[in-house]
Amino acid sequence: MSDSSPPFPPGSRAVHALAILMLATFTALLDRYLIGLLLDPIRADFGISDTQASLLQGFAFAIFYSVLGLPFGRLVDRGNRRNIIIAGIIVWSLTTIACGFAQSYMGLFFARLGVGFGEACLAPAAYSLITDLFPPRRHARALAWYTGASIVGGGGSFIIGAEALRLAQELAARHADLAGVEPWRLTFILVGAPGLLVAVLMLSFAEPARQALGRQQDLPDWGELRRFVHERRWVIAMLIGAGSAMTIAGSGVVGWLAVFLMRTYDLPVTTGGYWIGLLVIGGGLVGAGISGWLGDSRRIAALPGRKLNVIVLGSTIAALLAVIFPLMPTAAMAMAIFFLHSASYNVAACAAPVVLQDILPNRFKGQIGALYWLCVGLIGFGGGSTLVALATDGLFGSDDALRYSLALVGCVALVAAAGFAWVGRVAYQAVLVDRDREIG
Repeated sequence: MSDSSPPFPPGSRAVHALAILMLATFTALLDRYLIGLLLDPIRADFGISDTQASLLQGFAFAIFYSVLGLPFGRLVDRGNRRNIIIAGIIVWSLTTIACGFAQSYMGLFFARLGVGFGEACLAPAAYSLITDLFPPRRHARALAWYTGASIVGGGGSFIIGAEALRLAQELAARHADLAGVEPWRLTFILVGAPGLLVAVLMLSFAEPARQALGRQQDLPDWGELRRFVHERRWVIAMLIGAGSAMTIAGSGVVGWLAVFLMRTYDLPVTTGGYWIGLLVIGGGLVGAGISGWLGDSRRIAALPGRKLNVIVLGSTIAALLAVIFPLMPTAAMAMAIFFLHSASYNVAACAAPVVLQDILPNRFKGQIGALYWLCVGLIGFGGGSTLVALATDGLFGSDDALRYSLALVGCVALVAAAGFAWVGRVAYQAVLVDRDREIG
């Protein structure tokens, strides 16, 4: 860091800001993944197939979430990142509420577009903020815990969603004014409204000063940005490939998990929601902690490829477990193996953003981070749920074959992620050597 760089915020303020960002991410993931718990009643009301339902989970959300990340990334590198996130929270909360008022499949599709629109600003703004809140020696742990919050949000969406669904069912039964209103509609409203309070909490911390090469006058033009991407195209491409493949596995498996438990083991949706939520949260926290520890360890730093080895290790173990858990004879056994799968998956998933931050100067973080999330969003979020549904509808041709679709898509995608990370190790190592030489 150069002498002209401003000081980092005091530790307590940085931790406070990180906690609020984690809460915002929790809220975003809650609104994003809630629909996975409500797929069957939505399918019944609108008379749609698994593949059509999967588009609501993935593609409808991913369109704006991915494409708008690029202009939002440019805005992140120039504007007040905290205020950008506040605006995004308001949009995704209101459109989640709007999902409950949708009167047709296309109406719900467009409401999901709005959720993606609001969330598009969050990842590039939050990652950029965190690298200005904490010194470099604390980046891996801070980013790992922040990324872990996304897993907690995904798991929490099932727990809170199950509780909200139960409450909605009770409200519909007790109040005559709500008679005839489908509980899944009330669930969207109950879950979306509290997000507006999180937008208010974001005002409790100030925008931190940008570190060296991050101030507005140092921002790159488009030509400089293109040259930078071209120079590091191989490692960026491999990292995008690994991140996209991991997201296909994660969104595909978790998105259909509640339906899998119901179809395979006749487990009620509310019960399955609690199980899934607790195991996803537990696996996410364990995986995030292990990922941060491995990423900062000296032994990993001494290996060729450094932190990319964490992605290779976590993805490989998760791929094996992705085949095993859907084929278990009981729900309890399936969920026990799923917990191990979730933990190993998150060892890899939490390492990917850290690797990306390692190779980017501050002034490029927002825009290239947005490019990363563009590809990961369109391929991973957009494709994961739909690939599982296509395998169920087209390859196996039976709703009861969902377990085989989960095993197939999860394993193949995670093996691909490990392969991308392994191939990118040499290029990543070369970038880090150049970076360390410049710093030295």
